[in-house]
Amino acid sequence: MTSTKKLLIFFLLFAACYVSGCAAPPNLSVQLVHPKTNTMRTCSARESTAKDIPMLSDAVEACARQLEARGFVRMGQSFTPSE
Repeated sequence: MTSTKKLLIFFLLFAACYVSGCAAPPNLSVQLVHPKTNTMRTCSARESTAKDIPMLSDAVEACARQLEARGFVRMGQSFTPSE
């Protein structure tokens, strides 16, 4: 196999990985719930420019950590509130 073919295959694999979400952007929204009270909170941010994303992601994470310190837990896809 020639080096040109190898390079083309590598590029195609990289492009497929990128498109499928391997290079997913940071999460700018986190939902949390307090298990005892079933109170739900959301920490979120909206991006204005691509250069703001790291700062906003850090702010959302800090918000979530503060709520976790007060007993909240991050919601997963299979979350079922207690009754």
